[in-house]
Amino acid sequence: MNRNLLIIILISLVITTAGCTTKYQKFSNENMSFEYPENWEAMPILDDVSLTEREGDGRIFINPTLEDLETFKSWYGQSAEYIGEEKIGGVTCYKYKVDHGGAYIFQKTNTVFLVVYGEGSEDVAKHIIETLNATYIIEPTKSPQI
Repeated sequence: MNRNLLIIILISLVITTAGCTTKYQKFSNENMSFEYPENWEAMPILDDVSLTEREGDGRIFINPTLEDLETFKSWYGQSAEYIGEEKIGGVTCYKYKVDHGGAYIFQKTNTVFLVVYGEGSEDVAKHIIETLNATYIIEPTKSPQI
């Protein structure tokens, strides 16, 4: 391979990956811990956590006490459209499309979680799911079902 071509490829890789590094901070309370981008703010509300992008429209809501799909459906009614299953960080998530975003329902450490995200925040939601740890166990009355 031509040495100049190799140098051009290496420089291109450095340039394309230089701005892609997201820095994370850790949220932790008595219920759960997870990582989220440091340009977001986390606000605990009872057992739930609401996250908002500081300078943008990103929004995420995490609920660790959801017991079954019927509760989720009562919150979103007919606007929740089931998309299918998706594996995120080794966890099977049930994915839904809701008005202006989506939602994942999954079980981790015997706790059922609901992560609702706004438009453009799906990657942040996935990172939260990958890094989420339940610090206590809520035994659901039913496992999440479609």
